[in-house]
Amino acid sequence: MVLAMSTALFSERKQNFITGERGNSFIFTFSLIFGMFKVQNCLLFHNCEQLHGIDGIDISTNNFSKILSLCVSYFTSVYVMKWKDFFPNKELKEPPYFDARAVCYPNLKTIRDYLAWRQVDCHINNQYNTCFWMLVKSGKSEQAAQLALKGTFAKDKNELLAQQFQINYDDEPAMFRKGSSVYREKVETTVKIDDYGSPIKRPALKVTVAHVDIIGPEFWENHQHILREGKFMHEFVKKFGIDRILPPCNWVVVRISGCQFDQFSLIHSLDKPNDETALSLMNASASLMMEQYPDIVFGYGFNNEYSFVFHEKTELYQRQESLILSSCSSYFTSCYMTKWKEFFPHKELMQTPRFEAEAVCYPKLKIVCEYLTWRQAEWNII
Repeated sequence: MVLAMSTALFSERKQNFITGERGNSFIFTFSLIFGMFKVQNCLLFHNCEQLHGIDGIDISTNNFSKILSLCVSYFTSVYVMKWKDFFPNKELKEPPYFDARAVCYPNLKTIRDYLAWRQVDCHINNQYNTCFWMLVKSGKSEQAAQLALKGTFAKDKNELLAQQFQINYDDEPAMFRKGSSVYREKVETTVKIDDYGSPIKRPALKVTVAHVDIIGPEFWENHQHILREGKFMHEFVKKFGIDRILPPCNWVVVRISGCQFDQFSLIHSLDKPNDETALSLMNASASLMMEQYPDIVFGYGFNNEYSFVFHEKTELYQRQESLILSSCSSYFTSCYMTKWKEFFPHKELMQTPRFEAEAVCYPKLKIVCEYLTWRQAEWNII
């Protein structure tokens, strides 16, 4: 399953494909756009096992929208929380957000080909961007730089960098050229010291970030515990990326709900049954959502939930369900995180909040009104 994030029902057979059948592996791809640069991250889950880091989510049994929105929400939450660690002198001026897609791959050979394709893309894009920005920094306009690079091949770009800027592309940091691979490395850890003072060691898996070649066989031969399957063969992978298009002329309601907010409220000592400040934070996040997405005509929220009604003629993301779901979940999470200090200046954010999202289409405005009535009635009952 591939989840592709960037800035920004089915038949029984198709439903099994989306939610994940036993034996399938899943890739989650997260993308964030910075100008002409695209930062992308992939997470691989094997054979529908328990989704690590998201408590209570089992890929084999839970629905597509919950997996999609929770993954992108948690990634956004961690990204915002970690910002100060990496940019201590830079204020986060606007909420970053990600969109996502999910695709199932039936075997690990196809997974290997997918990852090889992404690394090739990384190289092509980085080589182009390195040339482009060097030309711009040398005095050319962006349009002139694009024109100078039009129709060039890798060899031409290497020569341009070497002759005009004395840069050997192979000397550029591997993280730029090859991207980043995050995986669990087998290491020996000391579990205890015996009676004679000697360490007793056991093998363990440690999360590792490396910038290595994953196209050739060497990495996979040395890390067979990651992908345990036979000989690698290239296969065409793009055909798996089929997304659900929401039906036209339907009002789209995206409902965003906090995940495990009882625990989150307890950790942050929020008042029960209602914390006025926390509700105001939700409202502020919802207001930013409506500014970000003009096609939202109405929002209604209570507790840790918000429903957003998109106009029936919206063409947001060409009505691709996964992109609408993930970008809304990610942006709402980002707004919630960035606005936290404004509403809780004396409370440190101790845990990353995350929100799940689902989308429902309604053919008539009358049904949308009934939906909103139901949500308000639900809150009165609660």
